[in-house]
Amino acid sequence: MSTALANAYTDAYFEAVASRRLRHAAVTLNALQAGVRIRGLEDLRAGQAVFHDLTNTGLRRHGIDVPEVTPKDAGRQLAEISSTHAFTLFEFFQTDLAGHGRAGDPIEVVERLDALLGGILDAADLRETLVLVTSDHGNLEDGGTRAHTLNPVPALLIGAGRRDLAPRLRAITDVAPACVDLLTAGVPVP
Repeated sequence: MSTALANAYTDAYFEAVASRRLRHAAVTLNALQAGVRIRGLEDLRAGQAVFHDLTNTGLRRHGIDVPEVTPKDAGRQLAEISSTHAFTLFEFFQTDLAGHGRAGDPIEVVERLDALLGGILDAADLRETLVLVTSDHGNLEDGGTRAHTLNPVPALLIGAGRRDLAPRLRAITDVAPACVDLLTAGVPVP
């Protein structure tokens, strides 16, 4: 089964981890441990990766030669990447940063996420593809706090398999086992 982590990483990111200025997030660490290919700037330039800000603005601001893209175009690129993999993951953590008051206007961040989803839905074959959007915690929905909230986190399901998966998702701990079952069509996976 082919798996893709669609995020683009820079050499500077890995240098920051090596020097202990940053730590890998869970998604990155798990991808590395599982041997999933990590995409870089060449993948980004070829339209085979998406940077975490969706538009490449942060990279361009640091003088890195990458194309400027719209969030909708980033969504189309994600749909293209997913068309050749059984499972594709993209980690968009700008909502977390905005919720903690560390980056960006929350409304603008949600608008970018909405445009990304529009691009995915425009380009994906939803008869063959399931789009699942969820979070590991709440915090963006409550402008009165910069901490994680105890609010339930919804899961947005669009496309193939949504009716089978939806009843199984009651907590964040349900997401991975439900996805594995969907991907393996009920075949036990160690």
